[in-house]
Amino acid sequence: MAPSIKHGTRPPKIDLATLLAQHNPTVDLKLDAYHQKTSEFLKAVSDYSARATSEISQRRQAHDAEKKKIEENAQAIEQETSQCKLAELELLATIEREKEETKEAEGLLQALRREHSSVQDASTSVEAEIEQYEALVESLQRERAMERASLEEQTRIADAELSEIEFTLGLVMEGVGTDQILIRFQHLPRDCSLVLDVSSWTYRVLTMSPGLPNLPVLLDELNETRDLYLFIKKVRQEFCSLG
Repeated sequence: MAPSIKHGTRPPKIDLATLLAQHNPTVDLKLDAYHQKTSEFLKAVSDYSARATSEISQRRQAHDAEKKKIEENAQAIEQETSQCKLAELELLATIEREKEETKEAEGLLQALRREHSSVQDASTSVEAEIEQYEALVESLQRERAMERASLEEQTRIADAELSEIEFTLGLVMEGVGTDQILIRFQHLPRDCSLVLDVSSWTYRVLTMSPGLPNLPVLLDELNETRDLYLFIKKVRQEFCSLG
C-alpha cells in the first residue's frame, strides 16, 4: 500500500489588532512543525520506493523461475503459462497503480512546496506590516510626549500667572463642585468668602461668610448686567465696610 499522505495545515489567520495590543507582538508560524512533517513525508516516499523496487525485482525473479519451470515441465506448459500471464497482468496492474500513486505523491509534494513558499511570503508581509505599525506607534508616542510637555509648560505658566493675579486682586477662586465657584477674599480684617452657583443663566449665592444685608441687590444687578468683575468688586467693598 502507498504511504498515507496528509495535506499541510494552513497557519491560523492573524488578528493584527490583537497582535499589536500585545506588549511584545510575535507571530508563531509553526515552521518547525512544518519542516518536521515535510521531512517525515519525504522519508516515507523514499522508503516506499525502495520497497516497491524490491518487490518488483522479486516478482521478476519469480517470473523467470516460473518460465524455466514451464520449460522443464512440458506437460504443464499451458496451465503454467496461463498462471504466468495472470501473474504478469497483476504485476502490470500493480506497477500502474504504483505509477499513479507516485505521480500523486509528487503532486502533493509540489503542493506542499508551493504552500511553504506562500507561508514564507505571508510571513515576510506580516513582518513588514508589524514594522510599519511599530514605526507608527513610536511616532505617535513621540508626538504625545511633545504635546504632554507643551501642556505641562502651559499649565505651569498659567498657574504662575493665576497666582500673581489672585495676589494682585486679593482673592482666590476655585471650583468646589459642579458649576460652583468658591471666592475667598484676602487682605481683609476677617475671613470673607462666598460660593457662587453658575449652573444656570441666573447666578445664585449658595453660602456666604459673613452675611451681607445688601446681597440681594448685588445679585439682581449681577444677573442684569452679567458683569461678574463688578459684582466681586462691590462684594469686597461691602466686606470692607463691615470693619
